[in-house]
Amino acid sequence: MSKFKAIVSLIAILMFGSQTLRHAFVLWIERSESVLDRFDETRQKIAATKSIEELVVLYEEAHKKVKAAEVQRNAERQEDRFSRDDEEPFKSERELQSAIQEREEHTRVLVRLHFFWWCGVGILLSGLLATVRHCPWLGVCLFFLGYAVMSWYTCPSYRTLGFPIEFRQLLIFKLCYSAASLGLLLLGWRLIESGPTRS
Repeated sequence: MSKFKAIVSLIAILMFGSQTLRHAFVLWIERSESVLDRFDETRQKIAATKSIEELVVLYEEAHKKVKAAEVQRNAERQEDRFSRDDEEPFKSERELQSAIQEREEHTRVLVRLHFFWWCGVGILLSGLLATVRHCPWLGVCLFFLGYAVMSWYTCPSYRTLGFPIEFRQLLIFKLCYSAASLGLLLLGWRLIESGPTRS
């Protein structure tokens, strides 16, 4: 069983270590902005918002302009309506709608991240308790189940439009949780190896 624990632990260390480095890279080194963003008024407004409520106010404004533009275009043929997406105010409305949906998704992901990471910690503690109670296989199974749950929700995130505040917050939490998972893994490995179940 020692070889099994060593191999699985090594895989987990590699996974959490690489995840932690990826989060640090995206958070502090990689830049998602483009030099062209300064010429896009809507993107500047999106980047300047601090909350989803501010985005909704901007979206309501853009939506009113779209309704007014649609009334003016009402006489046009159907195929001409599909080419409007790259024109104002339709483009701004689409970008604002996308930013709102993205921020809402980041908020949902953040809630899932907290919930499942702490569930993983609970499972991990159950595994350590089982190991101490002389149930080595149950302990090891729970130990790695806890890490599987924790790793699933700390996986690296991809780039986002304008690097909004929710994405940055999500990356910070993922970085902290990945680093904490790595530390707990090393501590747990040491406890299991030095415990009464060593074989």
